[in-house]
Amino acid sequence: MRLPVLKASRTHVRLALGLVGALVCVLIALARPVHAHAESEAGYCSEERLLYELSGAAVSSRLTPPTATEVSEHSPVTFTGESEWPLTFEFARSEAELAAHHYIDSGAGVKTSETTPPTYSFTSTKVSAEEGDVYWQAAFTRTLTHCNNESATFTTAPGDFDVKPRKLIVEPGIPTVEQPEPGKSTCGPHTCNSKETDSPAHLAVGITAAHIIRGAHKVTYVVSCTAPCTGKTYFHASLVHRHSKRIPVGLLNFAAHKVSIPGTKGGDQRFGYRFRGRALAKLKSLLGAGGEIRLQVVAQVTDSYGKTAEISRIILLRP
Repeated sequence: MRLPVLKASRTHVRLALGLVGALVCVLIALARPVHAHAESEAGYCSEERLLYELSGAAVSSRLTPPTATEVSEHSPVTFTGESEWPLTFEFARSEAELAAHHYIDSGAGVKTSETTPPTYSFTSTKVSAEEGDVYWQAAFTRTLTHCNNESATFTTAPGDFDVKPRKLIVEPGIPTVEQPEPGKSTCGPHTCNSKETDSPAHLAVGITAAHIIRGAHKVTYVVSCTAPCTGKTYFHASLVHRHSKRIPVGLLNFAAHKVSIPGTKGGDQRFGYRFRGRALAKLKSLLGAGGEIRLQVVAQVTDSYGKTAEISRIILLRP
C-alpha cells in the first residue's frame, strides 16, 4: 500500500512517522499465527479496522481539488482521488452534517485511470448550487476478514488521526437567466427573437443587490439586462477623506470581468470580489486610519442589435 507524499514540514513529518509506525504494528499483528488464543480475534478485528483507517488517511493526501479551493456558483466541479478501492464522494454544508450523513450530494466515483493506485472521479453541480462553504470527503468499503467478514466503510477523514474533511468555497459569478422552453415562442411582452421581428427590444442595464460582507472582506453585486446582452463590469476604488479630494487606490480595483446574459428576456448575473493579500492589508490600513473607500461600480453592455447601455453605481466602505 502506497503512503501519501507529504511536504517536509515538522507536522507532516510527525504525521508520516506516526502513520508508518502504526501501520508496521498492525501488519505485524495481522501476521501472527492463526492458532493464537480465541480472545485475540477481537484484537485482530480492531487492528484490521485500524489498518483501513490508516489507508483512508493516506488516500486523503491524494484527493483533488485542494482544500479551500474556490469555484463559481452553478459551475460543475470535478473531484478525484487515487485509491486501491473504489471511492464514493460525499458532500455537506458543515463537518457535523457530513459526519451525520446529511449530504447535499454524494455518489460513486468513476474509474478514470489504470494507474497504481487507479484514479476515481465524480462531477457535481449540486455542490455549487448556492454560495458558501461545502465540506467533502471520499469513502471506501471493505470486508473485514478478522471481524466475521463484516462489511465496513472508511473515510478519508478519520478523526482518530486528526485528518479533516476538505473544504470547497463557492463564490458568486454565474448568470441566472430565463431559458426558453423547447417549442415555445421566444417572443415576450417586451422582447422578441430577431428571427420573428425587426424591432429591437429596449435594452436597459442595472446594478442591484450591491452589498458588503464585512467578515469575509467581500463585495457582491448583480448586473441585470432587460434583453440578452454581453459586455463587461468592473469597479475602481478611491480613498475619501473629509474635506479632501478623492485619491485613486489601484490596488483595490476589480478588474474587468465579462458580462454574458443570454436567454430571451435578459436576466441577472452575480459578481463578487474578495479582498486578499496586499489588497486586504491596504484596505484594513486605510479604513483603520479613518478613511472611507469609494467603489465606483460600472457595467457596460451591448445587445444583439448593437445597442449599448451603461450604468455606474457607488458603494461606500466605511470604518
